[in-house]
Amino acid sequence: MILVDGKEVAGECLVEAATSNAVLQEANEVFLGRGQARYNETSTHKRRKCVYVLQNELASVDSGTDDAVLASDDATTCVIVVVVCEATGVASVAHLDEQTSRSDVCFKKLMGQHVGGRHCTYDAYVVGGMMEKTLVGYRAASCLLGHMSRSPGKFNLRLCCVYSLNTCGRTGQPLARSLAFDPLTRLPYPLSAVGAGKEPA
Repeated sequence: MILVDGKEVAGECLVEAATSNAVLQEANEVFLGRGQARYNETSTHKRRKCVYVLQNELASVDSGTDDAVLASDDATTCVIVVVVCEATGVASVAHLDEQTSRSDVCFKKLMGQHVGGRHCTYDAYVVGGMMEKTLVGYRAASCLLGHMSRSPGKFNLRLCCVYSLNTCGRTGQPLARSLAFDPLTRLPYPLSAVGAGKEPA
């Protein structure tokens, strides 16, 4: 089940339901307004470990014992999802393409990172799945949201920066291609390529 501000988001067109939700639209604006977080020598994040996943990878941290920032980048038609268990504080990040977002096994593997499996209450943050002609991004976002909706767990969707909310109307480019998440503050923000340890373009 997907919840936004305590109300269920359901239906056949979950992407449209999520992107037309006023609460998620506001969360998206705040997320994009944070800009590209660039690490520098004085940044508190510079002194913390960053758990970075590539496409079709996932990782988890226990925020009670590990202060690592979770991150992924280069999601255009892919989706990056962070799931945080409210009961345990365990946070997981995954970078899913169209095929892995469709896979029951991959979703179960993501949720299997949490004590209690798929039956708890979670906060969820999703970025990627831009709007483009092939609809790959739409299908990736739709498949992921479909898994959440059908799951016995409850997903409080805190951010859904996908499809129309993640595509520039003027250029057709994604507004955000990355997601970093601080499990200690529960703060999601875009991550720059420099911050991810890559050379600037």
